[in-house]
Amino acid sequence: MFGNVEEFIKELPEEAKVFKDEFEEERIRNYVPKIHKELRGGFSPLEAGALSYAISLNKGCYVGQETMARVYFRGRTPRTLVKFKVLEDVK
Repeated sequence: MFGNVEEFIKELPEEAKVFKDEFEEERIRNYVPKIHKELRGGFSPLEAGALSYAISLNKGCYVGQETMARVYFRGRTPRTLVKFKVLEDVK
């Protein structure tokens, strides 16, 4: 999700609005990273799994395009953002 969530929510019809906490839970449940939360300086969009909706490997001439393509075509990113669930108490 990119952009200002508050502005997006203002545009929704009244019956479609959700509370901020509900929106956050849905975002996390669907593995959508948030800028300044999961996505911080030094974190690549490829590492955050944003390839399917935020990165084009075919469109040339944008800042970072060569870097994204190089990492993608080498077959692996240095690290990957993942969601996990703790099933037991951790001590």
